[in-house]
Order: sequence, then structure tokens, then C-alpha cells
Amino acid sequence: EQSIIELKSMFTMASTIGNQTKIKEKMTSTGLKDTYLEYFINGMAASCKRQQGSSSKQEALDVFIKGLPENVYSPVWRIKGEWLDM
Repeated sequence: EQSIIELKSMFTMASTIGNQTKIKEKMTSTGLKDTYLEYFINGMAASCKRQQGSSSKQEALDVFIKGLPENVYSPVWRIKGEWLDM
């Protein structure tokens, strides 16, 4: 359960510009590696890279997030046959 909380935290951090280093540090410190989530986090970072100004970057990021699938976490978190309320 703690792993799920950490993954949610990483996604929340990625939803705001300027947190890429913090996310990488959190992945390292927790030892968590969800390649599904990492794929989407990388896409989120790339979505605003070419924008100038924080408001433009955040707007581009928000648009990208709206296009993400509902489930951005690895299926490994559903192995027991029930979704872990993400």
C-alpha cells in the first residue's frame, strides 16, 4: 500500500512543472520503478518543454494530462485480481 501512495505522489508531482528532479530523486530513494507510470511522466515533461514561461508550460502540461488514460499505473498493482483504488 505504501508503494501505491508513493506512485500517486510521483504522478501528482509530475502534474506541476519543475518537479522532474524531485521525481527522479523520489524514485531512487523509494526504490520504486513503475515503467508504465515513468512513460507517462516522461511524456508529461516533454509536453511542456518547448513552451516559454511557467504559465504556458503548465497550460501545455494540463492539456497533455487531460489526454492521458484513466489508469497510468502498471498492471502489476492489480495482480491480486482487485484494483487497489488508484
